[in-house]
Amino acid sequence: MVLVSGAEVLRTARRKQFAVPQFNVLNLEMVDAVIRTAESLKSPVIVGLVDRHFPLLDVDALVYAVKRSARKAAVPVILHLDHGRTWDRVMEALRLGFTSVMFDGSLLPLEENARITGEIVRAAHAMGVSVEAELGHVGSRNEGDDNQYTSAEEAGYFVDRTNVDYLAVSIGNTHGHYRGEAPTFRMDVLRRIHDAVSVPLVLHGGSETPLSEIHDAISLGIAKINIFTEFAHAYLAGLSELAGQSRIDYLDIAAYGKRNAIAVIERKLTEFRSAWQCA
Repeated sequence: MVLVSGAEVLRTARRKQFAVPQFNVLNLEMVDAVIRTAESLKSPVIVGLVDRHFPLLDVDALVYAVKRSARKAAVPVILHLDHGRTWDRVMEALRLGFTSVMFDGSLLPLEENARITGEIVRAAHAMGVSVEAELGHVGSRNEGDDNQYTSAEEAGYFVDRTNVDYLAVSIGNTHGHYRGEAPTFRMDVLRRIHDAVSVPLVLHGGSETPLSEIHDAISLGIAKINIFTEFAHAYLAGLSELAGQSRIDYLDIAAYGKRNAIAVIERKLTEFRSAWQCA
């Protein structure tokens, strides 16, 4: 089938209480691993490209590969721009044929975030493309990039004003490897957000998160979970294993990375309960 937009898939996920994983990719092997594995487990899936990776990647080639693989797949595949920082980047993604885009205005004042998001929603919806926004701020391990919890009151206002399709929230989740112990999500914060809005909710920083936390979050409206750190680390670990061998068959370079990555994909599809949803 052709690429699909995210809104209907994620509304179904929220209603049926499963989450669709988004795997951010860096090369053709990752694209193939994600889509083939999703098809084998009869799961919808989201292939993500991150705004800040655009200068480092052959984006045209990756987009072509995702479109070509999606046409052959028997499950819904969504191509998503992750953390689009500017209007121009989002418009570029729309021209390239992405079927879901994120505008990340989480560090902007509320009104400015809502204004730009609303303008992007109008442009994207005219092309049949879904839009994700972020409210509050999901930080990272970088110094000074701290979490700011999402306000349920602001979330209700923001969704009503922008007509955004799904909303990324900050409830204690963090991008990258977690420092020290695994995270404990603020389920009280998530419950208030869930009660305030009807759109599907998005969890960034889903790597290394305990399964009990994931299932509780899904029960409170999380319908999309982003995975990059764990996925990329598994791929690189496979390459490192190959590099450590005394005799290397260079044709194994792609296979070793994909083997480890596929194991992560299979586990996430199962844990997030999206496996067999398309059976």
